Amino acid sequence: MNGSSRQHGRSSSSVRDAKLEEKPVVHDDEDEKPLLDNKKDIFEKITAYEYEEARNMDPAKAVELYHTILEKFEENAVEVLAMKHGFESNDPNRMLLLRMEGLNYLTSLRTINRLLKIRLKIVRDEEETTRKDVDSEQYLLQNLLYEDANIQSQVAAAQDYKRMDEKIDLIPVDQFYKDAPPNVAKAEVTKIDPHHLRIARLEYEFLQRQHLTNECARLESEKGITIKKIKDKQVQIDGVRPLFKEVLKATLPLQNFFGLDISTKKIANDFERHLPSPLYILFVQSEAYQKSAEANHNFIIRIGGDVEAAKELVVAQEEIQDESDSERNLDADAEISERRILRKRSSIGMSLDDNRKRTFQKHPLWIEWIVKWKGTESLTIQFYYLIKLQIVTVKSRVHRDATDGTTSTSISGNSDNVLMELFPNDYGQESPNPTNNFIFNKFGISSLSTYLKETGKPYVWAQKICGLEFPELGGISGEGYEVNSKMVVSCKNIEGTLRQIRKRLVSQSKLWSQMKALETRNMQIPSTAKDFFPQKNSTTFVSWEAIDYETYLANKYTKQLIVSEGVSFKDMFYKAVLQRGRTKMTALVSIKMDFPAVAPVFCIQLDMDGQLRNGTSDGPIREIEREINVHAPEEFAEWSDILISLQLHKLMMCCDIILETDFILGEAIGLS
Repeated sequence: MNGSSRQHGRSSSSVRDAKLEEKPVVHDDEDEKPLLDNKKDIFEKITAYEYEEARNMDPAKAVELYHTILEKFEENAVEVLAMKHGFESNDPNRMLLLRMEGLNYLTSLRTINRLLKIRLKIVRDEEETTRKDVDSEQYLLQNLLYEDANIQSQVAAAQDYKRMDEKIDLIPVDQFYKDAPPNVAKAEVTKIDPHHLRIARLEYEFLQRQHLTNECARLESEKGITIKKIKDKQVQIDGVRPLFKEVLKATLPLQNFFGLDISTKKIANDFERHLPSPLYILFVQSEAYQKSAEANHNFIIRIGGDVEAAKELVVAQEEIQDESDSERNLDADAEISERRILRKRSSIGMSLDDNRKRTFQKHPLWIEWIVKWKGTESLTIQFYYLIKLQIVTVKSRVHRDATDGTTSTSISGNSDNVLMELFPNDYGQESPNPTNNFIFNKFGISSLSTYLKETGKPYVWAQKICGLEFPELGGISGEGYEVNSKMVVSCKNIEGTLRQIRKRLVSQSKLWSQMKALETRNMQIPSTAKDFFPQKNSTTFVSWEAIDYETYLANKYTKQLIVSEGVSFKDMFYKAVLQRGRTKMTALVSIKMDFPAVAPVFCIQLDMDGQLRNGTSDGPIREIEREINVHAPEEFAEWSDILISLQLHKLMMCCDIILETDFILGEAIGLS
């Protein structure tokens, strides 16, 4: 049956092909061109008709019609298949009719599909046109908003503009007419015209400043003459003092004869006599400076310690000297020899720790300086002499009386370092005496720096003011240092050292005040510096707290500063936190002991919703650090006392700039 069906199909196809061959299409040459034109017109009309039908058709009804035709086509195909397989009677006419119906169904399906695609294309074209119009309007709106913001900023700048002469504090108008000469006041003109009045007041201010400049020059000249007189008197005093001591010494029997009350002086002399040579030199020169015309009650010298222990030490040293002399004498006393042998045995039996303690043994007496500032702040400096090492060490502590009557023992958090680098490269970490290295090697001492808490710090300037001279001090010493007698060395350096100590105390006092203000989030800036900052920052100052070197070192983005030695363990470290919305900026600040001579160093990290940005890999953050660490100290040089507050204001402004810039760039990328 299948074979007959296939044969019938082939025969039907042959009949259809034969029918097509029976009706050939013949075109005359004369009608060929008009026929082509007619085809073109027909195609355009059909296309226009299809677009119109597609635009007006209902998609839902078209889909419903599509499914209906598809069902009918399926029924047609099933019937044709049944006839081919012989399930139904094989009527050629019926088969031809079914085929024609199937072709009609396929044509209808293709027509509906084509109309739907044409409608889809029309909708997409309209959507694209509408999108372009919307984008164009959006760009126009953005341009208008930008122009509006630009015009508003220009208006604000014009409203905030201040002329240079407005910063000059001129005298009131009434006082101007009262004090100014008539040729400057010109009342007949200035009372009518405010502009001429302003010019006249500025001219009078200029004349007043000229007068003050001349007066200042005259006073400077008188000051120079007075300083010269003071120096001449100082030379006279320095020359008279030794003679005065000789006179007092010569009249001592006469004072005893008349029973004068000199017990206090005796006690002082008793302490002075038992001071080691370097500390005695320091005491004499300090006392001379205190009593000179250039010193005042803000500088106090004291001698502390146990004088009886000092006397015993002198006796022990004399015995050792006698024993060393007796070694050369064959007829030495038996008792001295026995005592020497016992001491040698005891020294041999001493442990290594005992020998180390003996190496760092201090003299029982010491010198104490008290340098005061503003009555409430003072710096106490104690000078010790290490007998074995033959060097002078220093310990210091800072006192400040608070408003509530209590006393703070530190201004900057670490008063032991307040004198560090008082002079360039003088850190007080190593012994200035080169012979000490052999002593350290003998007892297994790696360095003096591990014992500084116990002994104090051997600053180079401390050796100078005590008259000690070491070969290595020549390259580090300041101007005017000469290898001369110990008294001359001390005299040449004590005044400059005290001047540096006072300067350091003043700077540390101002730094302490600034730290207290920052801890309470009080960042007042002078009115003359307000022009450097916007009227209001969006970024807020959250906190300021002190941290240690280990905490600073734990942050990886500070490694570059540590490696480049821009920051060291000798500095003071603080942490500042700024915030704007969900963005937090952390600044780790290192401050040198000689602030404000050396500006603080800021190391910055920006936290934007968990995304960390710092100077190790982020260019904008490096630019901010350069602005804060390099350019800001130059801009705010005249306000160095409050430099940290101004740097924080600058940092808040930079934080606003980088966040707003990132926001604008993000919008631009989103639009593109």
